[in-house]
Formats: sequence, structure tokens, C-alpha cells
Amino acid sequence: MNAKKGLRVLVIEDDKIENLKFGRVVANLDVLHQVTFVNDGDEAIDLLMSKDTTLPQLIVLDLNMPRLDGFEFLKMLKSTEYLKYIPVVILTTSENKKEIKTCYELGIAGYLVKPLDYNIYVSKIESLLKYWSLNELLSS
Repeated sequence: MNAKKGLRVLVIEDDKIENLKFGRVVANLDVLHQVTFVNDGDEAIDLLMSKDTTLPQLIVLDLNMPRLDGFEFLKMLKSTEYLKYIPVVILTTSENKKEIKTCYELGIAGYLVKPLDYNIYVSKIESLLKYWSLNELLSS
């Protein structure tokens, strides 16, 4: 039986503990995903604009970061022709309805609130990656 090919995921998060949690969840999955971590929107834009970068198939984005926050990153991403179709899922602590609405208006594919309970967090990340792994358009 062939092993399923995993997604190329870009995680944009400035909190090292959150990155460790995400990495631990991914490491325990049956499917190998290629995960790249960057600390903020500026670093992500630099990476995505690099000619040597293979584009991610999914971006997981925190909103509150130094330098270039999640909202500004989304505006830049969605205004760049070859990047605007990469699905972006917000993973943040904010349940602010105005922020959620703004994110959807900017073109996100989903919004997850980081739970305090680790087991719920694991379940949400596993579901997120399983859903996007099933998307035939991303399987290239």
C-alpha cells in the first residue's frame, strides 16, 4: 500500500510553544506533512516571494504577531496573483466577531480558535490537516 503524500504547510506563528504543539501533533499523524514555521508575516512574505521556494498547499496563520500581523499578511497574500489561491486557515485565540468577519472578507478558508485543552487542540489540527489532505486540487 502506498503511503499518502502529505501537505506542504506553512505555519505563521510567533509563539514557540504553539509551534512546538503544532509540530508534535503533525509528528504523531500517519501522514507525513512537510511543515515550515516562520515567526511573522514579513518572514512569510519573504519566503513565499523567493524563487527557490516550493509554495505551500495550506497556510496556517496566527493574527497577532510582531512586524507584519495576520491581517496585513492576508492583504498582501490575496493581492498577489500567484499566491492568492493558497488556502489560509486562521489559528488564533481571538473570538472577536469583527476580526472573524474581516478575515473572511479577506478570503480565508477557515477560522479555528486555539483551545486551552491540548486534546481538543490535537483533534482540531488533525481534522484540519485531514480535510485539506483530501482536497484533490492540493494533491499535486
